[in-house]
Amino acid sequence: MNLCLKFSLVLFIIAFDSSTYAAPFFKVFRRAHIHIINHLDRPVYVNCFTLGYDYGLQYLPEDTTYDVPFITHYWPSAKYFCEIEDVRKKQQSTFTAYNLWDNRLLDDYCGSFRVCEWVLKDGGIWIHNVKNGKYTFGSKWVHDPWAHMNPSNNIAPDQAIQN
Repeated sequence: MNLCLKFSLVLFIIAFDSSTYAAPFFKVFRRAHIHIINHLDRPVYVNCFTLGYDYGLQYLPEDTTYDVPFITHYWPSAKYFCEIEDVRKKQQSTFTAYNLWDNRLLDDYCGSFRVCEWVLKDGGIWIHNVKNGKYTFGSKWVHDPWAHMNPSNNIAPDQAIQN
């Protein structure tokens, strides 16, 4: 067998071996979604972004969903962050909404269809665990006295899921 054929065969085997994480190439170029669901009794502002693209500030009324569709790449869209501004309560939260290299986030919370569902509640921001059907605490609200002045101040993101 020539070298090119052997290499192709090895890549094919790695791509379809679901028990290995040694093939990060096969995680990319897939559709993914971030769903932000507002279960608060008031509207909020949402800004989801990656290092390469900013979806801009979006107004999210109560009991509605904001969808961020994208296709995963190595760089710069391997990580997506979302910032939520609750202007009425003067609080905000910034969290990692999607991380291509976080296997726990992808497998337990986003699932094979790569849909990460985040729910906004008064007690914080929760992520849906597709394996057990429950919601797990993901990020807390932080008091922001300037929320009424600037609904998107792009603070440094914190980690969404703690090990």
